[in-house]
Amino acid sequence: MLYVKSPDADPNLQSLDIYSPDETNNAQPTLLWVHGGGWMTSDKQKEVADKAAFFTQLGYVFVSVNYRLSPDVQHPAHTQDVAQSIAWVHQNIEGYGGNPQQIILMGHSAGGHIVALLGTNARFMLELGLDPQIIRGILVVDGVGFDVESRMRRQQKNFSRMYTQAFGSHEEDWTDASPVLHVGTHTYTPRFLMLCADHSNQAPVAAHIFSEALKAAKIPAQVTVISNKDHGTINTDIGKYKEVINMVIEDFLKECFLVDSQ
Repeated sequence: MLYVKSPDADPNLQSLDIYSPDETNNAQPTLLWVHGGGWMTSDKQKEVADKAAFFTQLGYVFVSVNYRLSPDVQHPAHTQDVAQSIAWVHQNIEGYGGNPQQIILMGHSAGGHIVALLGTNARFMLELGLDPQIIRGILVVDGVGFDVESRMRRQQKNFSRMYTQAFGSHEEDWTDASPVLHVGTHTYTPRFLMLCADHSNQAPVAAHIFSEALKAAKIPAQVTVISNKDHGTINTDIGKYKEVINMVIEDFLKECFLVDSQ
């Protein structure tokens, strides 16, 4: 489904897939998934794996989105694309059994950076006329890109091609792309859950630093490290039978929508 109304829209990279529960009597909360791949690779179908079946069985509408990739584009294009996908979902998801007022953003790796930025910097939503409060929670799966500015300043000369191609050489773009630098700058920020693999080199440390910044701004935030996982398996194992990670996610989703049930 193309989510951008423009003659220049890319029918693959600016599109999304929708997975609805078999039976929906009322509008169900909507989970929007953003794939990883270093802002340069992967797509909306590769990372779905068991997720769609798992979440739709729980009664959620699951949406997996694509976005334009580097090096063809740089920040803020990735985040702007996902914001436009949210706008499309907000306007159309009722027709697929979803609730446009109850959206959770979820992302792995680079996708985790994108959803974290959308959660802390409301301008991407506001520019599209969206109320940021339709986003009830942010789930980041093994992300490390919470402070792009710091990483680029510290390692600019020898940093990976991935970050350079995604964020360029301008310091103002690094600042704009850093979720931690926007914490507390808007009146509303949804709650966060950072899931980290115990075999990840940097994700647990980065997530704890980001979590402390959120908590200092009185934003609910939690970091959970999942045992016996690496950067890949913590993503692919979501939704698999008897995985501990599923229970952690389910509890988080219940917390996100608790206010509506009281």
